[in-house]
Amino acid sequence: MSCPWVEKFLSAYPEFDAGADLPEAAAEEFSAHLDTCPICLADEREFERIFRQLRSPGLTCSEVDALMSSEVELTEEMESAIETHVMRCAECIIKDVQTNADAEELLGKILDKVSEEEWRRLFLDTGHSPEVTEEVLKEIRQTKAKRKKRE
Repeated sequence: MSCPWVEKFLSAYPEFDAGADLPEAAAEEFSAHLDTCPICLADEREFERIFRQLRSPGLTCSEVDALMSSEVELTEEMESAIETHVMRCAECIIKDVQTNADAEELLGKILDKVSEEEWRRLFLDTGHSPEVTEEVLKEIRQTKAKRKKRE
C-alpha cells in the first residue's frame, strides 16, 4: 500500500525522483512523516521482512517487485540481491526482455556466449519448471532470430 501523503509530497519534488537531494527542511519533514505514519511504518516492516528473505533461496518474483516498488531506499546489498534473483529467474528475464529494449540487447550479447543447453541446465538447476524453461528458451531463440535479422 502506498501512502498518499508521500505521493503528494514527492510530486512537489520531481528532482528527488531523479536522484537529487531534498532541501533540508523538506528532508526533515519527510523523515518525521516516515517515522510516524502507520502506512509508511507498515510498508517499512514489509520491506524489511522481504529483505530478510533475500538471503534465502525462496525469494519470489512478487517479493522482488515489492522491493523495487517500495518507497524505502535500497542499499547496495539489496540491489545486488535483487539483481542476482533477476539474472537467475526465468520469469524475470522473460518479463524484462519483453518490456525493455536495452535488456533485449544485453540478452543478445549474453546469448552469443551461452549455449541453449547451458541455459536449460541453469534454469532447471535453479528450480524452474520444464514448462517455464522451455518458454525462456523459446524467447531466447526468438531474440537470436531478431538480432540476426537486424544484422
